[in-house]
Amino acid sequence: MKKIGVYILVLVVISMLLFNGCTAKDTDIEQERAEGEELVCLPGDTEEKGDLAGKVTEEIKNEIPDVLDEEEPVEEEETEEEVVEEEPTEEKELESETTEDSQDVQDVIVKTYTEGDLVKLTPKATDKDDDEVTFSFTDPLNEGGEWQTNVGDAGTYFVTVTADDGKATVSKKVKVVVIPKNKAPTLTIEAIVAVNEGDTVKLSPVTSDVDGDDVTVTFSGWMTSETKLTSYDDAGEYTVTVTADDGVQSVAKEVTVKVKNLNRPPVLNNLEDVVVVEGDTVEITAKALDADNDEVTYSFLGAPLDNQGKWVTTEGDAGTYMVKAIADDGVNKDEKQFLVVVKLKNKAPFISPIEDILLTIEEGKTKTITLEPEIIDEDGDEVTVTYSGWMTSATKDVEFEEGGEHTVTITANDGKQSTILEVSIEINRPPEFVIE
Repeated sequence: MKKIGVYILVLVVISMLLFNGCTAKDTDIEQERAEGEELVCLPGDTEEKGDLAGKVTEEIKNEIPDVLDEEEPVEEEETEEEVVEEEPTEEKELESETTEDSQDVQDVIVKTYTEGDLVKLTPKATDKDDDEVTFSFTDPLNEGGEWQTNVGDAGTYFVTVTADDGKATVSKKVKVVVIPKNKAPTLTIEAIVAVNEGDTVKLSPVTSDVDGDDVTVTFSGWMTSETKLTSYDDAGEYTVTVTADDGVQSVAKEVTVKVKNLNRPPVLNNLEDVVVVEGDTVEITAKALDADNDEVTYSFLGAPLDNQGKWVTTEGDAGTYMVKAIADDGVNKDEKQFLVVVKLKNKAPFISPIEDILLTIEEGKTKTITLEPEIIDEDGDEVTVTYSGWMTSATKDVEFEEGGEHTVTITANDGKQSTILEVSIEINRPPEFVIE
């Protein structure tokens, strides 16, 4: 076993000699490495030292089997010694690998992109020998060092970039991190909203965000909030922009708001009841306001009024009429009801004619005249009778001295109208004569 260790040591020495033969001539190795020089083997040294190493190696190979044969009886001990000696070697190798891995991780270049970005690595190389350097890339990069990412490519990728000058290659690792692209919120809303003038417009957008971001909705254009009370001057079409924003991205949609013209009916003025007497003229002043400035026409139902609201009553029109005034703008109407009362025209009392009265009174005597006029009132009104002129009442005591013609005026009054009748009364005094 000891001989085997010696032979192994000899092999190590020979390897070192061979390695020393492959060095820059008259130059420090570390310095050359720092300057980027390649290690070369000197031709003369290589041949001589190569021959020497070959001879020594051959001799050792020839000797090793004999030694192994001599040591066969102590297999168990050799096995134990081998196990004991090899364990430290394996630990060192593991430590070395770990160190190298740590160094590799520290040397990794990290490039960060967002889904949808173009990954593009553009390495630059310098070569002391002015050799042409080409680069190659591992997947997912193409031969040009590019990769167009898409939504769904989020993740971490390790890419190896290799520089080749035709004689030697150098590789470096690049850690490509593709982060998820923020997804814009979704916005659903009706494209057209129709209302009538005077109605309230209400927009009801529905939003969602797959990233779970808070979404803010704003309104611009004709509306700055989700509701708007229209007026009767808003007829037309308007555009409202609704925007949903998650703080990173936004999406907008346009909504057309159609405000339909709503005809406003005319509004009639208040109409009071009208009271007239047969023969009077009924005149109604109907006036309507129309907010849309439409032309308004008028009509009346329930009495013979014309379109100007006039009616000349005559005898026989007495009565009560329920009249409906109508204002029409061609689309809508407004109606008002009122009463037209035509009262019966009063008829004056009628006094039946009285023939002239002739009364003869002898001298020294007195007679009483009584007037009894016949009076009729068709309206049934109470009639008051008065006398004026020669008599102031219906009766009068007449004396002889009052001879002559006299006129008495009879007046019948029903409180509204009066009727006059004149009565002629003659007081005759008979002649006197004497017979001789």
